[in-house]
Amino acid sequence: MEICNIESCGEVAGRRLAEQRLSERERHYHDILHNLSDAIYLVEVTEDDRFRYLETNRAFEAMMGMAEDGMLGKCVGEVLRASGAETSAENAIAKFHRCLELGHAISGEITLDTPSGRRILNSTLTPLFDDAGRIDRILGVSRDVTASKLAERLNDFLGFALNQANDAVFLIDPKADHRFRYVNDQACRSLGYGRDELLGMSVPDIDPYVDLEAARNIDEQIRKQTSFRFETFHRRKDGQVFPVEISGTEIEHDGQTMALSIVRDITERKAAEAALRASEERMRLFFERQLVGMAITSPEKGWLKANDKICKMFGYSREELAKLTWADLTYPDDLPADVAQFERMLSGKIDSYAMEKRYLHKDGRIVFINLSVGCVRREDGAVDYVLALLEDITERKRFELDRKLLTEILEQSPDFVGTVDMQGQLGYHNLAARRMVGLADDADVTQLSISDMHPKWVTKLIMETALPIALEQGVWRGETALLHRDGREISVQQTIMLHRDADGKPKGTSTIMQDITERKHMEEQLKLKEFALEYAQDAVYLMVPNGRFAYVNDQACRALGYSRDELLKLTPFDIDPDITPESNLGLQEEVQTQGLISFETHHKRRDGSVFPVEIRGSRFDYQGQVFLLALASDISERKRMEEERLAHLHFFESMDRVNRALQGSNDLEIVLNNVLDTVLAIFDCDRAFLCHPCDPKADSWSVPFEKTKPEFPGAQALGMAMPMDADMAKTFSLLLDTDGPVTQGAGNQHPLPKEVSETFGIKSHMAVAVYPKGDKPWRFGIHQCSRTRAWTADEQKLFQEIGRHLADALTGLLVYRSLQTSEREFRTLAENMPDTLIRYDREGRRTYINPALVRISAVREEQMIGLTQQESNPFTMPEIYQLALEHTLATGERSELELPIPTPLGDIRTNLIIIAAERAADGQISGAITIGHDITERKQAEALLVQRELEFRTLAENSPDAIIRYDRDCRRTYVNRAYEIATNTQRAEIVGKIPQDDWRLAVPTADKYTKLLRRVMATGKVEQLEAQLLDADGGSHYFSMHFVPEYDEHDQVNGVLAFGADITELKTAERRRVEAREDERKLLARELHDDLGQRLTALRLDVALLELKFGKNDPELLAKIKEMDAAVGETFKIIRSLLTMLRPAILDMGLVPAMEWLVSEFRKRTQVACRLQLPEQKLALNEAQSIAIFRIVQESLTNIVKYAQASKVSIVLTREDGAYCLDIQDDGKGFDLGAAKKMGAFGLKGIEERVQVLGGKLTIETAPRHGVRLTIQLPRWG
Repeated sequence: MEICNIESCGEVAGRRLAEQRLSERERHYHDILHNLSDAIYLVEVTEDDRFRYLETNRAFEAMMGMAEDGMLGKCVGEVLRASGAETSAENAIAKFHRCLELGHAISGEITLDTPSGRRILNSTLTPLFDDAGRIDRILGVSRDVTASKLAERLNDFLGFALNQANDAVFLIDPKADHRFRYVNDQACRSLGYGRDELLGMSVPDIDPYVDLEAARNIDEQIRKQTSFRFETFHRRKDGQVFPVEISGTEIEHDGQTMALSIVRDITERKAAEAALRASEERMRLFFERQLVGMAITSPEKGWLKANDKICKMFGYSREELAKLTWADLTYPDDLPADVAQFERMLSGKIDSYAMEKRYLHKDGRIVFINLSVGCVRREDGAVDYVLALLEDITERKRFELDRKLLTEILEQSPDFVGTVDMQGQLGYHNLAARRMVGLADDADVTQLSISDMHPKWVTKLIMETALPIALEQGVWRGETALLHRDGREISVQQTIMLHRDADGKPKGTSTIMQDITERKHMEEQLKLKEFALEYAQDAVYLMVPNGRFAYVNDQACRALGYSRDELLKLTPFDIDPDITPESNLGLQEEVQTQGLISFETHHKRRDGSVFPVEIRGSRFDYQGQVFLLALASDISERKRMEEERLAHLHFFESMDRVNRALQGSNDLEIVLNNVLDTVLAIFDCDRAFLCHPCDPKADSWSVPFEKTKPEFPGAQALGMAMPMDADMAKTFSLLLDTDGPVTQGAGNQHPLPKEVSETFGIKSHMAVAVYPKGDKPWRFGIHQCSRTRAWTADEQKLFQEIGRHLADALTGLLVYRSLQTSEREFRTLAENMPDTLIRYDREGRRTYINPALVRISAVREEQMIGLTQQESNPFTMPEIYQLALEHTLATGERSELELPIPTPLGDIRTNLIIIAAERAADGQISGAITIGHDITERKQAEALLVQRELEFRTLAENSPDAIIRYDRDCRRTYVNRAYEIATNTQRAEIVGKIPQDDWRLAVPTADKYTKLLRRVMATGKVEQLEAQLLDADGGSHYFSMHFVPEYDEHDQVNGVLAFGADITELKTAERRRVEAREDERKLLARELHDDLGQRLTALRLDVALLELKFGKNDPELLAKIKEMDAAVGETFKIIRSLLTMLRPAILDMGLVPAMEWLVSEFRKRTQVACRLQLPEQKLALNEAQSIAIFRIVQESLTNIVKYAQASKVSIVLTREDGAYCLDIQDDGKGFDLGAAKKMGAFGLKGIEERVQVLGGKLTIETAPRHGVRLTIQLPRWG
């Protein structure tokens, strides 16, 4: 009896323990269920096939706006109707009935009206079976996809809108060799490529003037400007090149930076611009490139037009000229004669006149004009407008006066002046010439020759050297001699100038000679002295008391950039900007008393540049006259080296002060404030600051660190954070785009932003962007508020170097502060994390344990800290843990292991232990951290997942539909028995392979199928397609394929589940129905033509006989006969129209002629522009297929005529890999697609039926006021 009691107690304890664990698991299940974001609901199937809620989670209750107790026990329809969703209730109940009827899981979208609004749910209903195999419950999982669906519809609308654009749109990926990621229809049309062709191309493929390098340069410019606009050329598929204008901007797309380009064909604009330029150029050339002034005036309106020549003649602009009259411009004495002639022309006595007259220039001088005036008359003889041609003859008049004056001057000149013809005979010679050779004042020299005026050696020199040079170069200069009548030679400086006639032929020479006898004597005396001075290294200046230079050497000319003659006309005041009359007087007094002086000053070159010189001067007397001799040495290099030495010294002293401030502390605030104090002192400015962040895209900015002079408070006085405005964003962008300091203010690189300068009282500003590692850029700057300051190159260089050192220091200080913060955050995280955490030193001793470990181990912290695994008996981990810890400490490699860990309550929890090495700053291993994560529930869930997988396999193997499962790499991981039967394959042959490795479908291709799988995995959306399978006998089987994404425990898509339902019988029935309808049309057309046509012909003949027999005698009967004949004619037209609609005869000639005829008839009937584009290659279509395509186009055009109100229609049939795509598009008013489908629009239904028979896919894109686009994709045939 005692033994039985003991056993009973053991059973009770075991049952209680099992019940306790079951209760805990149920609690965990409920926690997971209620914390899922998806709506979960479990319904009971009642005996009357109603569905009663058994359990719901919080997500479902929140969506329905009801508490759990308000739904449990109630039917689905009752709950949904209570929330005001009558239609939703009916749809939901129908879904549950469908799941109950099929006996397997179903998925689909449902629209549900909830208290929070209409929601779109992606729902899956899974039947649950009792022990007898009956469905007693249904589990529902609904995911709210409202946002993604709305985004998808918006994306579709934007795609449709882009495809309606008249400009080409390209989305370009710069990181993928500038390949196109998106192109609209206009891009395809303009370049002549299909969309798939363009999406395989890049910018250099269509732009003949841009290669990849040029494209990268353009990208660089775009990144700086954010938007762009430029002109280039594009090349079409047929090789034709045309001009385009490209504008666009950078955008973010899928986390990548893309270039969005909008391309406009500007061929017509360019042609129009060229034509306009040519027309304007011809007009301008005619009017402006005249040798004379031209003006058009009107007696009533005054000036109509005047060319540039006439404006230059009088010195007025066109606007000024328009305010004057001819009388205002005419010299007063010449006005009466001109007015008299003009009055005669107005009265009709003459039509034109010409005269010489004087005009007044704007500056008051007289302009002599040869005037020609003509008029154009109106039909009544009155003058309409007057054309005046004005030839400026001022120069000619002045020449005549100048010639007379010149003769008088030449006669008074002391120089020899004369002319000689090409035969050597003398012409004009002035008085000085006669006297210089000893001739009488009135002597006739025309009978003399060159040899009479010069010694023989000079005559030879002139004939053999001087004249050939003059003939070639136009002038010759040299020293020669004249022959006096008394036989002595007179040394002269002679210039011979060649003169040519109007044809450019030489007609004679003129010569000028100066007596240089006395000069030659002086030159000999000075030659030796000058030789010594000319070779001096210093500039030599000899000055007379009036301050002018009496002599300068070559070095002086080279140093100042003047010629000797130019320099001898200057004074020291012209070349020394530092000298003043007072200082000059002081120097003269000093040299007079001391005899020798030395000082530094500056000289100014001819080009305006100034350089330092050292002057050594002395005073001496010569022939009773005082001279000053100055030697000037260029000391630019010496000065430059001295300035560089001082600048370097200042630079290094300043950097030493900054470095000492940077190294003074580890505290960020102390260091930065010390640095700003130092900068304020180094640059003697009014404000130094650090601004963060230097980011134009930030919402605000602040000045956390600032040092100012007391009288110039800064940004900190206004508060720490200020909103970003346009001026500051522009300033930040400028700093980020500039490699070095940016200076602002008068005399600097850039102007100051007005608002900022007024707010902070800034007159000059210098700033640079500093880039500490691990942080956004900072703006480091200084302000000058008390005065305007132009920052020098040395100041900018020093400021930039300080910025570099500041960036390095900031990096270290921010890292140090981050480490302190990280340690605090680590402690906070470790103390509050649910996972256990242990930190070990290099020897494996515990240095830290978190509270979570203390809780689960029931061991005090002091019992574990400072001890190794072997030393801590209260809490010893398994040996495998110790080995893993030692391995990590020795190698630095991460270790993972799953261990069962007992708890103080006595149960075993599975923990995932992760051991990771900690490293010091030098990269050496300094210890390790272990984290223990309780994965007991996950392991239980994995076991449940295995069970669910078995249930899935059981369901799939018994499904009549083909089921295929694909992984992320599109490899088959499972196929069911139905798939093996349909494709006549064995599972072992195809599992693990991608579609391209083993493909049995005729439509689609393996590549397109794979592309669809990847799209499902990328978007997470359900996809559908219709597939065609050819069996061994050549017969076709059709499958309706559904592709559903599968998700892992992290809600990430890890594969695709494909379902294929055999719809071959349905397709066959649809094809037969369409063929029967076409046969009926053909039969009806034949009956109309053969029977009714013959009867109408006979009737028309009878009517004609009636007219011949009775029409002449009875007018009323004749009128009636005419009406009958017209009615018969109209009936003929109706019959022909019906025959065309039922069976156009043009179809017998093939699809291409039939389509062209159909489009031609449409244009004639509607006057609507209709574009037809067909493939160049021959269409491989049978009669049924040709008729189907013809009927689709015919029905579409009929709908456009009836409803669209379109102005443009496009029909494009393309072929690729044997498959066809038919695109029909109009720009009409469009329609509501949903409403049309509900109404059962007959035209659309007929098109859908024909597409289904052909095994194709119909896509309709439309919206009210946005036109309609039908895209029909047809599979490969034959």
